[in-house]
Amino acid sequence: LYSLAQLALSDGQFQRAIGFLGQWEGLAKENEMSKAWVLKAQAYYQADKHQEALPLIDKAIAAADSKNKTPDENWLILKRALHYELEQPKQVAKVMERLVADYSKPEYWLQLAGVYAQLEQDDKQLAVLEAARQQGFIEKGSEWKQLAQAYYFNELPYKAAETIHQAMSDGQVEKSVDNLKFMAQAYTQAKEYELAIEAYNELSGKVEHGNFALQVAQLHLTLNNNEKALESAESALSKGNLDNEGNLYLIKGMASLNLKRYEQATSHFEQAAGYQATEQSAKQWLKYAKSQLKQ
Repeated sequence: LYSLAQLALSDGQFQRAIGFLGQWEGLAKENEMSKAWVLKAQAYYQADKHQEALPLIDKAIAAADSKNKTPDENWLILKRALHYELEQPKQVAKVMERLVADYSKPEYWLQLAGVYAQLEQDDKQLAVLEAARQQGFIEKGSEWKQLAQAYYFNELPYKAAETIHQAMSDGQVEKSVDNLKFMAQAYTQAKEYELAIEAYNELSGKVEHGNFALQVAQLHLTLNNNEKALESAESALSKGNLDNEGNLYLIKGMASLNLKRYEQATSHFEQAAGYQATEQSAKQWLKYAKSQLKQ
């Protein structure tokens, strides 16, 4: 009867498999019941009857636990699949925690981190990824990016930038515009402005627009490198296709103001005032620049 159930299951005759198992259960010994519950759960799973399958696999796992035995790996994998199909991510996380604890395969650590990310449990995601990194489980480029993003979302921007930087240097992650942009933003967030400037300069060489050159100008202004801020702003203007051209003139005005070039500053602020996004700020700076020029 058990063999008939297995054959029916492998032939896609799920209901017949369940029927054979029902007959078998009337003859089997108590210590043999777990394998019937698992096989019946598989039949229900393949018949897309996930609610019926879940209590059966739970019974099999509970029986193993009651005897202080580790449940079979495939039982836990089936339970995870059922919770996934039933859209129960919290339960999926609990099963993944069990798989990590009992079997500790690299893919289980990374999958658990992915579930924590889905649940927006960023601190747990980072803890699992950090543990996976220390065990040498992080190898693929996508995994290094996942770790870097986890650092960033947990307010560790310097570690995020350094992680993606190292991965690109080692050839594990492509030096794409998106990856370089992430690194540049992370360095900026970490207030590592010189490193951010390097990243944005590299980015600027990969694109047709001047937005990244404008970011370099802004960072130079933050560092009080006013001449370099003006040079980078000019570079951004020559490349064109800017998302916020008014900001370019605002930066030029502020850099000129810092250099006490009040006539130039006034002219730049007047240009910045012509754009809606920077109008209000530019008019305030324009008033100040004019007062300095008059003085």
